[in-house]
Amino acid sequence: MIDEIKGVLLVIGSWLFSRLVPIADFMQGMMLLFLINFVFGVVDDVVKGNGWEWRKAKTFFLHILVFFVIAACMCIVGYFLHNAEEAVTGIRIMCVMAVWFYGVNILKNVCRILITDTPMWKFFNFLYWVLSLKMVEKIPYLSEYMKSGAENIEGTKNNMNKKQ
Repeated sequence: MIDEIKGVLLVIGSWLFSRLVPIADFMQGMMLLFLINFVFGVVDDVVKGNGWEWRKAKTFFLHILVFFVIAACMCIVGYFLHNAEEAVTGIRIMCVMAVWFYGVNILKNVCRILITDTPMWKFFNFLYWVLSLKMVEKIPYLSEYMKSGAENIEGTKNNMNKKQ
């Protein structure tokens, strides 16, 4: 009985993973981006003297899990709607936005790690400036989002972050 359940789960899992083949490259790229972000975040915390915090690491990995689950669901739903191309396009857009947000965060952490006013710091600070201020104008809706204060919309904040 247990072997039959294992077999059924294996077949279902294999089928699900086969549906994700069109976005495998995206997911590998995003995994690399998230890993780089994690490493530079940890190094930044260590340099600042904060050390390792499991709470921050768990939150980060939970965010990554949510990202990958959303991407996988978009791909599978696109398959069932016979519209896999548009699902992949939606995932591509989601990945581009994640690259921007996490790229800005990585560059910010690198600037904090480096010694101020060294050539390497100036290089990364320039990249941070370009990506955080100038690229905003090139990405549709992003500059409008940044100016609107949409991150303060009621109901979108996590209540767990409020201090008691």
